[in-house]
Amino acid sequence: RAEEVTYAKFAQWCSSSGRSLEKAVDKSKEAVDLLETEIDATSKENTTLTEQIGKLDEEIAKYEKTDADSTKERDDAKKLYEKADADLESSIKAFDEVITEMKNAKASTSGLLIQAAARKALGSLSASALGSLSDSQLTRLQA
Repeated sequence: RAEEVTYAKFAQWCSSSGRSLEKAVDKSKEAVDLLETEIDATSKENTTLTEQIGKLDEEIAKYEKTDADSTKERDDAKKLYEKADADLESSIKAFDEVITEMKNAKASTSGLLIQAAARKALGSLSASALGSLSDSQLTRLQA
């Protein structure tokens, strides 16, 4: 009789434990299904973000190349400007020397001295300064 009671209690425990285990297994299966769905969604999102990162990397590279090209163009333009500025400075200086020589020669009243002074000063003018003169101006200076 004690064995029957113990067996009945054991059978009852097995029955209730089995139902509890089934419920726990069902909950775990649902959790696994949810996690698998979440993993799939996260994997798709990862793929999308990886593609976007690739496109952004390409865009960054394009902008960096544009920046480098623009910097080179500005540097080249700066060098050209500095060269032109230096040419103009030397031309201005040469014209000032021509004017000074002509004033000094005018004071001595000799036309030949004026022409000689002008020719001497013309030799120090830069090619860009001479290039900015018209043909008639150049002819008068060389006469």
